Amino acid sequence: MSMQLVKINPVKTYATEVSAIKAAENKFGKTDVRYLVMKTEEGRFYPLFIREAAVKAGVHFHFCVVG
Repeated sequence: MSMQLVKINPVKTYATEVSAIKAAENKFGKTDVRYLVMKTEEGRFYPLFIREAAVKAGVHFHFCVVG
């Protein structure tokens, strides 16, 4: 197995970290999913969801999901 770099290009970004959190919580706050808030090179923020639970919840139709 070799190491691979994965680059993420978010479809939607937010001006503040708080806005990215609110977007994630408003859409999926009642589901059992985990996420990180990432920062782009331009200084904008986006939620990055983790693992299969996010895919099962349909997060991938709205936000990026890894793992």
